[in-house]
Amino acid sequence: MKMPFQVILLCAILSAATANAATFLHFNSEPGDYIGQGREQTLTDEDGVFTATTNYDNGVSIHYNGTTWWSLDFAAPNGEQLHPGPYEDATRFPFQSPTEPGLDVSGDGRGCNKLTGRFDILEISYNADGEIDRFAADFEQHCEGQDPALYGSIRINSTVGFPAKVDIEANGHDTPIIVKVGEPVTIKVKVDAGDDKGVTGEYWLGKSGTYGSQWFNGTKWVPKYILPIPWKSQPITPEEFSFKWVPRAPGVQMFQIVIDEKVDGRLDTRFVDHVVITVVKNNIEPTSLK
Repeated sequence: MKMPFQVILLCAILSAATANAATFLHFNSEPGDYIGQGREQTLTDEDGVFTATTNYDNGVSIHYNGTTWWSLDFAAPNGEQLHPGPYEDATRFPFQSPTEPGLDVSGDGRGCNKLTGRFDILEISYNADGEIDRFAADFEQHCEGQDPALYGSIRINSTVGFPAKVDIEANGHDTPIIVKVGEPVTIKVKVDAGDDKGVTGEYWLGKSGTYGSQWFNGTKWVPKYILPIPWKSQPITPEEFSFKWVPRAPGVQMFQIVIDEKVDGRLDTRFVDHVVITVVKNNIEPTSLK
């Protein structure tokens, strides 16, 4: 018996949706981060089993069991249901105050007693039984008030793919550097946009603690707040670029890149990498930007 064309088409659509669904846990742990141990790793559903459930705080709990184990918890303030968007100033789940988001990422026998962080819900949906159908989130977690961060991404049967990755170096270093006034700084950027869709980038060099009141386009300061960089258009491919900056005055500067990604019609902005440049005095005449 032949199936109607509509049924065949529906099966093809469902098959394509399933084939494009992503399930993985990705970590990018900074040196000194206790949970991730300073490593980068990706775990997929070929390495172990992922389960996603609704927790008692109306949030989402995810467990991974394989050669290792991990647990992730996300919760909105006031016991509300999670929705796509940013959740700032998160503290450890389930001990967060009622007005704060809850977050907890632990595994391999390591967990935080106290933590601070944030997360972005990129996708969340439920089936007819109220169970988690699709889920995608990116997160940042700091243990015990320490600076080193655990950055990560979790996807469960998600249409949101692998996140963009950016690596920045200043004079060959990705850690804070010290230079003299007038000493050239070469900033190199490597970009892998992953599976992200509709990705653009913004970058700036400005005083530490500011958010780009002036932008540096590789040649001069410009009074603009948005400066697209080369991976704006599809198809997205890896990019590398560099430019030189000559500091004119002492102080602490920060070069950083954010990724703007359109998710469900909205713009999600993520700070993905930065380098801190400390400029000190010397007897060299500052070189002006041209």
